[in-house]
Amino acid sequence: GGTAPAITSNCFEYNFGINTITNAAWASGPSINTGRRGMQNTGIGSATAGLIVGGVTGPGPTVNKTEEYDGSSWTETGNYPTNLQNGQGAGIQTAAYVFGGSDGSSELSAGNTYDGSSWTSGTALPTATWIGCGAGTAPTAILAGGATPGSPTPSIATTLEHASGSWTAGGSLSTARRY
Repeated sequence: GGTAPAITSNCFEYNFGINTITNAAWASGPSINTGRRGMQNTGIGSATAGLIVGGVTGPGPTVNKTEEYDGSSWTETGNYPTNLQNGQGAGIQTAAYVFGGSDGSSELSAGNTYDGSSWTSGTALPTATWIGCGAGTAPTAILAGGATPGSPTPSIATTLEHASGSWTAGGSLSTARRY
């Protein structure tokens, strides 16, 4: 998905083999079911078990769609609890954690976990944050940078760590950044 220049449902795969003589290359992959941009900002899963959440369908609304990738096709599954764009994520397809983002009109602090079929309410961020970078293996995660409502600059240097059911402040990034 993404914008190229209009909203697209195109996907691409990077094929690389450590024991092959041919060069690694990008190739067209199967399209996602709903073309959109602004899905959760961080990849969840692997080349054969990916997950995308939310997004914006163009001039249209923010959506709550969840799609799983099995290595050959995308399948829509249980919807995210709210419309979402530019959230952060961590984990694998069957144990994902998505947090923050925007519903299209305001930033969010909600955190939700995905078990491969449905979403469950998780620990919210201490401050609504979107367009940051998430990483980890659910339920352990880290959020680095992003933007928060009313912040004095568009980007922040904050990092947060999630473990044992709560978010705690981590060390600051050397440079504030987002996306």
